Amino acid sequence: RIGSGAFSACKSINNLTIPDNLTIIEDNAFAYCTALKSVNFGKSVSVINSLAFHGCDKLSEVDLPEGLVSIGDSAFYNCDGLSSVTIPSTVTKIDNSAFDNCKNLTTAYFKPTTPPSVNSVDTGGYSMYVFGYYSTAITLIYVPMESVSAYKESKSWGQYKSRIFGYNFEE
Repeated sequence: RIGSGAFSACKSINNLTIPDNLTIIEDNAFAYCTALKSVNFGKSVSVINSLAFHGCDKLSEVDLPEGLVSIGDSAFYNCDGLSSVTIPSTVTKIDNSAFDNCKNLTTAYFKPTTPPSVNSVDTGGYSMYVFGYYSTAITLIYVPMESVSAYKESKSWGQYKSRIFGYNFEE
């Protein structure tokens, strides 16, 4: 576990490798690490909590590890350099604004065959937005071919209906 705020505002971290035995990245663990360009996530990371990488504006691509289950509120909020993200098949929950205000995030690859829940949306709560309420940057959301309808019809993902396309992740 990397504790809450452990490396927050550390300006000297450029590249980060999360050890394979680490399972949880706590709130604000790497928030405002403005020099951070890349993260190699360990194989055991299962939870990324709220604001964990908030404000890491040089981070350009995020390829999250298989085994990850949950992404917290605003985990990658304000990561202006982020242009693409890959969500592993094991993710079941993504909290509100996880990728909000990522001004250059145009492409997201979602490998889960069942659309991940977004906060309370799937249980009748108010509407939440993974990419932010006014997100215009995200134009391509790729999901497994067999899951396109499920994503488009989901309360959590239907708002992105025109941006969801099938993708063959097996190739």
